[in-house]
Amino acid sequence: RLANYFNQELYGWPTNLPWAIYINPENRALRFREFGYYHRLFAYEAEATLSFGLVVWRLEKSKKYKIGSGKYFSAYLIYYGIIRFLLDFLRIDKQMFINTNLGINQLILLLVLVVSSSLWFYKNQTKEV
Repeated sequence: RLANYFNQELYGWPTNLPWAIYINPENRALRFREFGYYHRLFAYEAEATLSFGLVVWRLEKSKKYKIGSGKYFSAYLIYYGIIRFLLDFLRIDKQMFINTNLGINQLILLLVLVVSSSLWFYKNQTKEV
């Protein structure tokens, strides 16, 4: 995600928020050339992923779950799916699904969420912790 910063890609809708990122005119989407500051989607995703990593690290140190049980992986898929699904509403370059506000990526993420949630519930039904 750090490369997205230097390449000035993966940014969202124009914004006036204090943490907005400036995008050079040559890197802006054609329909938003008159705006200078945008949501920094790459950073939102990186911060959310780092936060999840810190939580997993703390859980592992507390011996809550064993590494290799699949619970961390399924939790990551759920968490990442939710984060990406929500962040895609801020994307300006997404491919839309037939007459909806949802992007094709978001539909795929919904599928990932269903599968990973099923895996999570299955893993939590087993006696192994």
